[in-house]
Amino acid sequence: MLAALLLASACSRFEQATQPTTTTQPTTTTQPTTTTTEATTTTTEAAMTTTEPPVALASGPSAGCEQPRPASLPTTITTSDGETRTFRVSLPRVYDQSVPAPLVFDFHGLGSEGFQEALVSGVDLAADRAGYIAVIPDGATNELLGTRFWNLSTDGSLDGLAVDDVAFVTELLDSLEAQLCIDTGRVFSMGLSNGGFFSTVLACEMADRIAAVATVAGITHPDDCDPVRPVPVLHFHGTGDAIVPFDGGDSILTQGGAAIPGLDAEQLESFGDDLFVPIEDEVAQWAATDSCTPDAEVIAVSDSVERRVYEQCDASVEFYVIDGGGHTWPGSLATALISSLGPTTFDVNATQLAFAWFAGHPMPAN
Repeated sequence: MLAALLLASACSRFEQATQPTTTTQPTTTTQPTTTTTEATTTTTEAAMTTTEPPVALASGPSAGCEQPRPASLPTTITTSDGETRTFRVSLPRVYDQSVPAPLVFDFHGLGSEGFQEALVSGVDLAADRAGYIAVIPDGATNELLGTRFWNLSTDGSLDGLAVDDVAFVTELLDSLEAQLCIDTGRVFSMGLSNGGFFSTVLACEMADRIAAVATVAGITHPDDCDPVRPVPVLHFHGTGDAIVPFDGGDSILTQGGAAIPGLDAEQLESFGDDLFVPIEDEVAQWAATDSCTPDAEVIAVSDSVERRVYEQCDASVEFYVIDGGGHTWPGSLATALISSLGPTTFDVNATQLAFAWFAGHPMPAN
């Protein structure tokens, strides 16, 4: 279905490792004796069990705190697969190469680019006010869709989508931590639509390095998601979203209502009406993963916005539901100006709430 192509949410990069089993044969010893009966001794070895050591969670200042401040900020990285990837780094005015600063990634939606996402979220100004380093990467341009995209499937099973974006973010974070003074226990991710889906994939796969995530108009919980620790998740979604529908199922994408390079209207319609999982189900799966009680407390924020707070969690999960909201970023003038995306609420500001979320959810101590 189209979700496998656009969001790859049904796919996972997790591999199940099967260890070979070794069978030990019992040893039989025959002792000499003066009688006609042999004395036989059978040795049985007790089964041994091993316990995996706990995963070390990121903490403390990065190696870059011991390095001189770079003369210029990096904008590209050549990954281990030989691809040159682009990104932008924004330092807060209070940045000091000897003082560890928190860092936030902000991931754009399908067909967009980093600079557009920064305009939508206003991440540069918010990060500057909060003293964060902001990193705004660009997705790779894939052959299938002909547009920038965050790939949630990394096993190479989808032609044209074989780029491993989780590996890219891992290598990018390694590089930035070597050059800049980063508080490795306060690294966060947020994103819109495809970038929101990708942020929750990072929560699954990089839970030892990504402290918490905040997502808008896109969230997924892959079937094989098994983070090494509970991860705090904050999500915003409009009930009137026609691109990633609140109730799941069909999307305007399959009705010819939005152009997707490389796919014509007939191809889009062939994917049927099972494109997306209901958003409430995706959030509920994260609540279950974080060991929350199944029922959330519902708090009215305004006449059109409610905040759902899951309780008794190992890691916090919250969900802002915007009645009638479109495929938009709450509080963003940029999405409000694009009428085809649907209404934008200004009753809440997703960026401000995301940074408050990050401030309250650093990486737990080892």
